[in-house]
Amino acid sequence: MATLSSLASMAVGVPRFMARPLTERQALDELRRRMASREERFLASASTLIFANPHSPYARLLEWAGMQEGDLARLVRSEGLEGALRTLRDAGVFVSMQQIKGLSPIERNGLLIETAAAAFDSPASHGLRSSSSGTRSAATSVSWDWPLIEEHASNERVLHAMHRFDDFPLALWLPVPPGLAGMHSALLQVKGRRRIERWFTPVAPGEAGSKVLGKRSLEAGASYIRAWSRIFGCPIPSPQTVRAAGAATVARWMSERRAEGTPPILRTYAGLALRAVRAGLDAGLDLDGSIVLTGGEPLTEARRRFFLDAGVHAVARYSSSEAGLIGASCPAALHGDDMHLYADRLGVIGTSEGDGAASTLLFTSISPHTGKVLLNADIGDEARIEDIQCDCALGRIGMRTRLREVRSNAKLTAGGMAVPAAVMESIVAAEVMKNGGAPSDFQIVQAEMTTGDACVEIVISPRLQLDEKEFLDGVARQLASAPQGGELASLIWKQEGTIRIVQREPVLTRGAKQPLVAGTKSA
Repeated sequence: MATLSSLASMAVGVPRFMARPLTERQALDELRRRMASREERFLASASTLIFANPHSPYARLLEWAGMQEGDLARLVRSEGLEGALRTLRDAGVFVSMQQIKGLSPIERNGLLIETAAAAFDSPASHGLRSSSSGTRSAATSVSWDWPLIEEHASNERVLHAMHRFDDFPLALWLPVPPGLAGMHSALLQVKGRRRIERWFTPVAPGEAGSKVLGKRSLEAGASYIRAWSRIFGCPIPSPQTVRAAGAATVARWMSERRAEGTPPILRTYAGLALRAVRAGLDAGLDLDGSIVLTGGEPLTEARRRFFLDAGVHAVARYSSSEAGLIGASCPAALHGDDMHLYADRLGVIGTSEGDGAASTLLFTSISPHTGKVLLNADIGDEARIEDIQCDCALGRIGMRTRLREVRSNAKLTAGGMAVPAAVMESIVAAEVMKNGGAPSDFQIVQAEMTTGDACVEIVISPRLQLDEKEFLDGVARQLASAPQGGELASLIWKQEGTIRIVQREPVLTRGAKQPLVAGTKSA
């Protein structure tokens, strides 16, 4: 249940947040200021959130590496932020996604730190806590501090201005709480006094509970926020339940707005955007010139081409529950998912760099308002990291770092929901054993269908005779009881049919290994 302090924070914070609208000029000035002071802000954050925090695993890790607060300041000022982060990485100062989740200890020569997910929380964060929707990471409790949302609002405001989207009608197709994506997106629009015409949700209000907040608290909180949005003249609409199978409803809204002469914008997950556009094409609707702001799943080249062929412009956005907003595509993007890193908020390096290949991303939080403290933290994603000068608004203020081909081998993603591979493997293994199988009898595959939709395939040896529906129902039940986000992922995956069984022998690598989670393939 929500604590009294967190509810009080929301009660006080909502009107304060909404009372001060954010203009394009103010947002750009804020990003410029943050870029100019990013090294000093990082050091200030490290001082408060790491060195002054006796519970921080990073403090012990830095001490083990012989790095005191003054040493870190000298390192950053001599090598720059990213140079300092590389030096720390090489000295063993980094953490894995499993460690951030509290699933495995941090081990170095002569050092053992037992971890818990809460140990990575910011000690300065006292806002309303809610569970992640599972987008990009499932088992994470996220703090909704108003300064963090204010920070995100500047990034979002500049993104819309850069693409000249400000006057276009906007709809959301995102889950209601406990998923964060829908309400978070709505609040960002209210801050910029951007009207939201419709809020479609693939999960009905009250359908998914929360292990952090009760359903009544969620519903009361959402109603409270919507009431204040009406007072400030930028009302957040009541959510309308539209399942993935009802994508034609969303497509009709897009077509109707298109017929009025103004390109509509749909903010949703990449997979749901595909379904809406495909449903519109199947119904003979005119969607030419429509815009989709995608996230939650990669905007692959196949997906980008599908949208282009349909006359739809797709803009990639990248975020995670741990890091918040990470980046987005500018109008000059070279590829479908070519995105500027929001370097005002984050630093990023790779586990290996220099050959242009994809590398596991290590994120570092610069902002003092982060919900999770990150210092060379692996959140389960890999990408190509590039340094490219760009003449867009972000490029002109120094955001040169670009990320593309963002993928995850540590998480299974479909329908905008993601579940750590280790959690899914444990669930499937239990069902396989229940049906008389062995660990060698199954494999999990992150797949992309020829339609561009992402799906999760459970490959099971034909020697197991099983009832596929009963097996999948068992997986769904276990997933629904997994840590925060599991219930929402279970609901959406089941509704969309994005998890399925394929009966064949698991595939071995050339080294005769059987990876539990195989890479993306076409299905």
